[in-house]
Amino acid sequence: MNKLLFFIFLTVLLLIIVISVFSVLNQKRPINIPSPIPTPTPFTTEKITRISNKALLTYPASQYLQSLSVVTPLIFEFSDNIDPISVTYRITPEIDVETRVDETGKKLTFSPERFWIPNTPYTLVLEEIKSEQGVFLINNYSLKFRALNTPDEISSDAEVNNQPNNPTPAP
Repeated sequence: MNKLLFFIFLTVLLLIIVISVFSVLNQKRPINIPSPIPTPTPFTTEKITRISNKALLTYPASQYLQSLSVVTPLIFEFSDNIDPISVTYRITPEIDVETRVDETGKKLTFSPERFWIPNTPYTLVLEEIKSEQGVFLINNYSLKFRALNTPDEISSDAEVNNQPNNPTPAP
């Protein structure tokens, strides 16, 4: 009888081990989906305009570009230091402007030498600007703007133009 009990005990133990192994082997495991392989960026030698992440028109705000004062400068801020020698631009209609890079090396200012001609549409094209490391910051970026006379400028002009040609001498 002891042998029979031992045999039943051993059979039950063996059955438990087999069932445990079978259940472990048949568990549903999550499928490991490999992450997609990134597509390589094709190599290009084209110069790309990157006004959004390399340069920003900081002054004046874009909503004021069609109503500038006749002396308002245009100020661009760049993410890297500017190589002043690399700055090439054109402005139409042609007008003398002063370009200046500030002491941080990241801000480029365009100011009229005298003033912007009122009610004249201008186009400033930043043809090429590179960083000190030779990286293109801007290539062929175009900005349209217009200057208007401010009320102060209009009133000072009116005072000059409304003076009589033959003033009456004082008594």
